[in-house]
Amino acid sequence: MAFPTGQFRGGIAPSTGTLYGAWEGELWTVNGSGEVTLFSSNLAGTGFVHFGRNNASVPNTAVVTSAGALIIDTTTNTVTAYPDADVGSPSCMCGYLGYLFFGYGDGTLRSTNYNTTDINSLNQANTASNPDGILNVFGYAGQLYAMGDATVEIWGEPINATGFPLSRVGFNILPGIIGPHAVAGWEPEFGNPPIWVGSDGTVRQLQGYQAAKISNADIDRDINRVGFLDRPSINALCYISGGHAFWQMNLPTKSWVYHVNEGTWHERTSQYSTRSRLEKSVFFGNKWLVGDTDSANLDYIDIDSDTEVGAEISAQMISGPLKEFPRRPVSYTH
Repeated sequence: MAFPTGQFRGGIAPSTGTLYGAWEGELWTVNGSGEVTLFSSNLAGTGFVHFGRNNASVPNTAVVTSAGALIIDTTTNTVTAYPDADVGSPSCMCGYLGYLFFGYGDGTLRSTNYNTTDINSLNQANTASNPDGILNVFGYAGQLYAMGDATVEIWGEPINATGFPLSRVGFNILPGIIGPHAVAGWEPEFGNPPIWVGSDGTVRQLQGYQAAKISNADIDRDINRVGFLDRPSINALCYISGGHAFWQMNLPTKSWVYHVNEGTWHERTSQYSTRSRLEKSVFFGNKWLVGDTDSANLDYIDIDSDTEVGAEISAQMISGPLKEFPRRPVSYTH
């Protein structure tokens, strides 16, 4: 049996029984038993991808890569150019409320008609609060969030019968996002508000229409040590283990994890690395699946496992200063 090569670039589940996963130049399907099948070997582009699907009886599933907008054609088992040229050259996309939404570097938002791939030239809006473009777009709690590097705009009801289907709600959230894949937590299975790495070098969580700062000084310092050219590589993922929700930020050489239930932070490192090997999570088959920087594996979060892909997990705990001088802080490593 053939298996993917390269690194997992992202995935989407258009049905409860099928996951589409992107690897280097290829699109694979994964079923509920974990079996993988090559769907297409012509997935253009490199790096992480943005997937989206609508609510048609046979969902239309699209993907935006560094090579542009593509459609997953289930009749021919191929990945081809998006069927409507009005899509242009988007930087990101998502599927929500029965529409496919596309974001662009000049701040434009475009949408399809309801449950189709057709794009009317009037189905267009502009995120005019700041001329910062759109790096990521996602749906959460009935509204669409368009994330630029300066602001986050919210679009939602009333639904328009013609033109762009959503209306600007009018709340412009500050700051924007540091890179196109530095947000996670909007997934409905996560059950918590989205969290992103802000363009100001902090970590923010959506609270109503505000971006609440949840990072501490150590984390802010590590984010701001990342060079300008490396900032787009900062990425985030989320997962739940034993009923506890975790959001993870991967910097080039370090990973921080936020324990959402407790509001606490810890570092995560994999064996022989300064950072975690986990990247790009997706919920499928009642499991949180995660990509692996060290292989083409698609792993899953398992509360009963005390290893990481067979490798030992080391833990270090450092206490705060003790009260009685001259007793020193305690360090424990396992």
